[in-house]
Amino acid sequence: PEPGCTAPWDTLTRYFMSPWLALMVLCLVLIPAVLDANKARRIRPPLVFAASVWAIFTGVPWMISETITPIYYHRYSIPVLPLLLLLLGLAVSRLKTLPSWVAVSVVLAFTPVPVYTFHAKIDKPPWRETFQTLSDRLSPGDLLIRDPGWLSPLTVYYFHPPPGVDQLSPYSVGDLEEPLAAAAGVWVITFEEGDVGVESLLQSGAVPGWVLLSRQPLPETSMRNPQALSLLPMTLTHFERDNPGHDPELTPSRPHS
Repeated sequence: PEPGCTAPWDTLTRYFMSPWLALMVLCLVLIPAVLDANKARRIRPPLVFAASVWAIFTGVPWMISETITPIYYHRYSIPVLPLLLLLLGLAVSRLKTLPSWVAVSVVLAFTPVPVYTFHAKIDKPPWRETFQTLSDRLSPGDLLIRDPGWLSPLTVYYFHPPPGVDQLSPYSVGDLEEPLAAAAGVWVITFEEGDVGVESLLQSGAVPGWVLLSRQPLPETSMRNPQALSLLPMTLTHFERDNPGHDPELTPSRPHS
């Protein structure tokens, strides 16, 4: 995407997931330059090095994006982050004992805010709610088929299926034969618009006796922390049997939801 005129600052806030913490670090990094302003020869090499690293990974790509074609993105500038942390350590070490303790205390005080926001307030609860909603809609005898790649860690972490629900991350059609034969219903959960092939397989008639009931996007909330990584939406597709002759002892019958 086109980065925009605030891209360098946006990148800095993404590093620390908080504009206030980013501003605090930036102010502290500038302290050595202010304290040693009368010793220009001494501070010139590290400042030139820091400016060069910033230019290589942030400044020049940003200017190219603004004038020629977009090539800049936040993660491409990650080598600037360890440099910032080293400069932060240098800045604190240049302070006297009391100011250095104050600086460290302020940074530590700001740090838990984005961590708490990410883990407990804004970012993770929507995913817990999404998978809880899914869990509430499943019944014993159902089969949940998930994308074998990106979604597996998410479902392991957030998803707690009710008893009697099987889960499967298929890598071939052969992986589906026995689970489909014993399933009362099939739920396919895919990442973004991806399809592991199960939807096409069931709708094509290659595996007879299944009917598509619904296909629903499960987008993330708009209230997510804008400094956090963006997790793209999922799609939930529901199939149920359309086969009166299916053995009820293998898959208990239940009303359509």
